[in-house]
Amino acid sequence: MRSKEARPSLGLLVAGACLVATMAVAGCEAIAGLGGDFHAATSNPSSSGSGGSSTHASSSSSGGHGGAGGTGGGVTDAGDAGDASDASDATDGAEPDGGDGGDASDGAGGACVGKTYPDPPVGNDSPGGAEFTVAIHSIDLGESGTNPGYDLDHRCTCTGNEGPTCTSSLQHCDEPQGVDNGMLGFVKLVQFAVPSFASDKLSSRADQGYWTMLARVKGYNGLPDDPSVTVEFFTTDGLDFSGLDAAARPAPLWDGTDHWEVLSDSVGDAGTDSPRYVAPGAYVAGGVLVAAIPSVALLVSGQSGSQVPLKLTNAVITGTLVPKNGTYGVTGGTVAGRVAVPDMFHILAGLRDPAGNPICTNSLGYTQVKQSVCDGRDILLDGNLPKTFPCDSISVGIGYTADPANLGKLVDPPVATAGCPAADDPANDTCP
Repeated sequence: MRSKEARPSLGLLVAGACLVATMAVAGCEAIAGLGGDFHAATSNPSSSGSGGSSTHASSSSSGGHGGAGGTGGGVTDAGDAGDASDASDATDGAEPDGGDGGDASDGAGGACVGKTYPDPPVGNDSPGGAEFTVAIHSIDLGESGTNPGYDLDHRCTCTGNEGPTCTSSLQHCDEPQGVDNGMLGFVKLVQFAVPSFASDKLSSRADQGYWTMLARVKGYNGLPDDPSVTVEFFTTDGLDFSGLDAAARPAPLWDGTDHWEVLSDSVGDAGTDSPRYVAPGAYVAGGVLVAAIPSVALLVSGQSGSQVPLKLTNAVITGTLVPKNGTYGVTGGTVAGRVAVPDMFHILAGLRDPAGNPICTNSLGYTQVKQSVCDGRDILLDGNLPKTFPCDSISVGIGYTADPANLGKLVDPPVATAGCPAADDPANDTCP
């Protein structure tokens, strides 16, 4: 099995210490060397890094008005059931907030134009169409100020008079254009002690064939507008190196000839003909592919045995389709959604320090790490709920590019290195 990329516990302890203490921004900057835009969790309700230049015109929504199936009520999660974190799938069938393309501004002075994706095109679908598969080639966590993600809750929180869409003891301010990305501050803190947990390093690992996410598009008419396509997502542990010398395996060519292993837990009994994560109500508008999906998963593999499952709920995945080598790639891609609390603890359970040791609930500093997760909740898993409900998940925004690929052989998920005893396993933990 190929080596995995580490997330040393030191970075998590630094992140937990800053967040749980809710220190002033300057304090966290002094510890972690962050820029002035860190505002994931602070008791100061003043404006965020959006500069106070905008307010969102759609603020009348109490919980985010984009909740139900705007991209087509047929959006389903094909067989997504089983692990403990699947309790978050109660909102299956709901489109993530943010897809109201046309109502981003009401013309009010200084109105915030929330960052969103295009509405479905008008017209009937044509039968047939092309089928192609792409694999993520690079990712952007947003640490360089690129602002990936979308305005999921239709509020530019902390801008003008805009308040939150859920209750929390801490103030969580949006990124510019109302983008919801509560994970960004945590990512920056982790990077201080774990430089490899960065966009360029993770992109390099993908470029070398160690991990990616696969998406298969069906029924695309090849035109700028297609009102109905199907998008299926698959997890993978990396490039299919069958028959190759492990010591001299080549990097992917990214030209449409690469085959990537498909993990068996992302498909049903019929293999790749029965994918677990499906967005049948997807579409293409102005050349942009839009796939809203109730839940979808990535497996980010690193060194020292880290296997980090990132499961997004009520997510939207978009990107501009570009012709490449007789098929298609994706530029300017965005992955946006929520990570439920149980899924955050599964992420913690997948982390390993440089020596390959797991982070357990009785590990030194775990209490601070746990509190950083619990304090980081900034959004509702179900955007249809009233804003009087407590925040129960963490928003995520990731940019990406993707290139042509092929589905390879079906394999079992990689065997994790020894984890924590059940009584001390973060996967069994939760927030108060």
